Amino acid sequence: MPIEDLKKISAARCARVSYLTHDGNRDIAKDVELCERLRADRHLSPFEHVATPSGDDAFHANFRGWVQMRKSIERALIERP
Repeated sequence: MPIEDLKKISAARCARVSYLTHDGNRDIAKDVELCERLRADRHLSPFEHVATPSGDDAFHANFRGWVQMRKSIERALIERP
């Protein structure tokens, strides 16, 4: 799967832990739908748990060497609200 899809699924599953229970089924389409809804509603805390390597050893938010998906979303919202 493409990395962007995997990041969406990961963020959605982080969110499900906080307010829903996993019923044992893994539905990728529903995970992507939840991710898009969270992003649209600007409920960004689940996106803090998903990160990709930054390619350097600098701090990006509270991660060294990693960029939070949340920060990428926030940057995109500033550039294109």
